[in-house]
Amino acid sequence: PDVKMSCWWCTSILLGLALTGSSNAISAQQWLPVELSLTSTSSYTNPYWDVEVNVSFTPVRLNSSTAQLYPQRFQTVMVLPAFWDGDGVWRVRFAAPIDGLWQWQSTCNNTKDTGLHHQQGNITVSASQAPPFLDANVSRRYLADVTGKPFFWLGDTHWSGISLAEHTMDNNDPNHSHNASMFQEMLAVRAQQGYTVWKAESFANNDETGNAAVNNGGGAWTNNTFWNLPNPSFWQDVDRRVQTVNQAGLVASLAVGIGRSMTSPSQLDVHMKLSKYFFARYAAFNTVWVTCQEYCTTHTYADGWAKIAAAVWAIDPYKRPNSMHNCASNPIAYHDQPWYSFVTLQLGHDRIVAVDHWLEQYNATPARPILEDEANYEDIIPLYGGGTPAMTRQAAWQAVMGGAFGFTYGAQGIWWACWNSSYVNNNCGKNGSPSYKTWYQGLQLTVGARHMGHFKALWTSLPWWEMVPNSDAITWAAWCPHGTQRPYQKVTTARDVIVAYLPSSPCGGYNGTLHLPATRPSYSMYWYNVTSGEYFTILTNVRGDVTVPTQPDNSDWVLLATSEASIIATISTTPLALPKPTSSPTGTSMITAIRSLGKPRTGPVSVGMNVTFSRSVTVTALGRYKHAGDNNCHTIHLFKANPLTLLATAYANLALDGDSLGFVYGRLSPLTLEANEAYYVMDVDTTDTYTDDTGTQLVTVPEASITSSVYGSRDVFHAGGGGPGSSYGPVNIKLLSA
Repeated sequence: PDVKMSCWWCTSILLGLALTGSSNAISAQQWLPVELSLTSTSSYTNPYWDVEVNVSFTPVRLNSSTAQLYPQRFQTVMVLPAFWDGDGVWRVRFAAPIDGLWQWQSTCNNTKDTGLHHQQGNITVSASQAPPFLDANVSRRYLADVTGKPFFWLGDTHWSGISLAEHTMDNNDPNHSHNASMFQEMLAVRAQQGYTVWKAESFANNDETGNAAVNNGGGAWTNNTFWNLPNPSFWQDVDRRVQTVNQAGLVASLAVGIGRSMTSPSQLDVHMKLSKYFFARYAAFNTVWVTCQEYCTTHTYADGWAKIAAAVWAIDPYKRPNSMHNCASNPIAYHDQPWYSFVTLQLGHDRIVAVDHWLEQYNATPARPILEDEANYEDIIPLYGGGTPAMTRQAAWQAVMGGAFGFTYGAQGIWWACWNSSYVNNNCGKNGSPSYKTWYQGLQLTVGARHMGHFKALWTSLPWWEMVPNSDAITWAAWCPHGTQRPYQKVTTARDVIVAYLPSSPCGGYNGTLHLPATRPSYSMYWYNVTSGEYFTILTNVRGDVTVPTQPDNSDWVLLATSEASIIATISTTPLALPKPTSSPTGTSMITAIRSLGKPRTGPVSVGMNVTFSRSVTVTALGRYKHAGDNNCHTIHLFKANPLTLLATAYANLALDGDSLGFVYGRLSPLTLEANEAYYVMDVDTTDTYTDDTGTQLVTVPEASITSSVYGSRDVFHAGGGGPGSSYGPVNIKLLSA
């Protein structure tokens, strides 16, 4: 598409005004940055380290009708630090929260520098349609702007967004007319797709190969001498990028650098100085602070980053949201700190967990709003774990069900920008491999380009900020999937809106009882297709206890029940074809008796048996023995042993009762196995209890012969030591009678 950049910011380019004397009067717009320039009359050995300049902004005459919309802190003196920007120039940026007349005055630690000390002037601020900044109010479980308007966070990850990896001067998208740069196209498309936040870091505290802090202005430090003197050209390029992000209508979530670069207290001073400089440059933009990318309590100076976050919070007159980007392994911490205004979680990649992961953070005290900020980037390269698009989508829905106020998405090819197929960077993967994605391919990955928009559309059509995690609005049947696929729900206090997320379930559907207040107006119930954004009517005019029917298929779905007429009126539904009822798998158990079971063991491991048949047989199901307390869904593969070939996969829901021998089966389309061939039946990557092969002895139908037990990982298997008739697990097969 032909992407054009246009919005309210386009009329407010940063003002570079050289100010001298006390009669300076300039114009600005509410919530948009105005820049004041001061020129030193003194010389300094190192202006970055030697000079501190602050500017106070005092309201003189404010629009009273506007002022009543904002907290009192915006109606008193606001102090912001200035920053050195090359030669003898210092700049300060201010975004006036209220229209009216403001007076500014500078102070400098060198009071003899008349160019920096005691400069003053007036700013006349007019009203604008620019969005107010976000507010750090820990009494809420979500973010809102400073007027109290809830803000739904749908973020897009651009860790390399401040570097040369994201081009601001050209565009190589073959489907684009190139009237906008790569950088502009990504922002415009993401805004169209419904994103509200852009996340990046500067890498200015880091000199790692592949992550260098270099952009159109050169390196972050003059002569690449870290911590000595910032390179103004680098930072001016960052200025234009952050401005363009806001211009596209997105909030910038900013980290000064990467957490692992500060490992000891000796490095705190240089990181503190850089962080305050970073704050000074971007304090007047619509931003939130996540301090650093990945502070890890195991190998970084975590308390140092906490001190930096606290210091930045202390000098921020806007008191915008402030956090630190967690490592996946971090314990719950800093909830009791006033500067820690929201929790920035990282689940990690190629990882699915139960909703309890987020509930634990949500229920921690003191309470804080929580955000899932890095989970299962779509199509991430194998170097970082890989994973599937379904895992990306599930992490987003489960996070919000568990109490998060939003989700930060990431796409391979964009979380680190990959210009073309020959661009070399470890974060892009191996050139020429199937996992390699360019930025313009990443921009159109299905979950990010479509499903995240449906995710946001559902939540923002509801009073999502009033909804809280709830365990008793629905009683789920005992056979429903457990563990990572456990369903969960959120409700409003009055229960006039109930939303449940049902993860994908190859082991079968979810059933339960929805408890609707009998005293409220009647409810309507809908299925919401998370991949298409379509609604399907289940029932109307119901109240009290209502049966939750099986979802339309085994992919993930959302259940919505509401009595709110205003919500019901906005829902357009599609006719729904109900799934056909299924019966138990037909056939006869290959195992006719269990003589003995070995000692219980636990995974993770793939376990099973090697079996042959004296004649050809037809398989209808694969089974797994049910051990006490195991209610999970087990993936069972059937392989031909030589050459190793995957023939079929079945899913056994061990939340169901077993047969007379204790086996639970997953259905297969009938499959014929040849005589005198070896086959492996494997419970794949199980982490649950299974029996040791030693001590396990099974009796089979005459045509079957268990050669040995088998164990392994993925597609590398080995014979166990249990001998003929043994199996880990154990596992089983259903056969059609001859």
